[in-house]
Amino acid sequence: MADNRKNNLRGHRYLNNYKQDVSGAYRYTGDFYRWVSDKKRACRNMWGLSLMEVALGVVGGSMPKAGMEGHFYALLPFVVTLIFICVQIYALGNLSMIKEDIKDFEHERYFKPMPVYNMITAVAAAVGAAGQTVNVVTGWYGGTLLFGIALIFVELAIGALAYLYYRYVKVLVIEKI
Repeated sequence: MADNRKNNLRGHRYLNNYKQDVSGAYRYTGDFYRWVSDKKRACRNMWGLSLMEVALGVVGGSMPKAGMEGHFYALLPFVVTLIFICVQIYALGNLSMIKEDIKDFEHERYFKPMPVYNMITAVAAAVGAAGQTVNVVTGWYGGTLLFGIALIFVELAIGALAYLYYRYVKVLVIEKI
């Protein structure tokens, strides 16, 4: 009883679904989910969207004097965007490596929150584009107008990709077995 309580407090409740069989091996006895959509195609499309977001994030982050120096309203949303792109890739990587049916805790941890990660990325990119627009309009873009404007378009493109990713994940079908 003390072990169950300890595991529940640490967030490892899924370990209670592993039971020892007659041979001494542990088997998962919890719920399973199965891809109804084509898993390979879905993962390939999600990886494509994620890698395009990463490429645009690298382009946006490497623009010289694009106006994010010292302006929290332009820098903070861009950093949040990059962080949630990394979170999306982490969840997608773990989801892609599952060979068989998806266990309940894997579904809860990797697939279910993915639309939330996508929307946070899209909103943060839109807020970053708005902050960068303020920098360009007021002349606080660091001296290079072309890079300031290009960063606005990069952030808008990241937001559009994240929204497409959100829409794609919402139509994927993974059903409980």
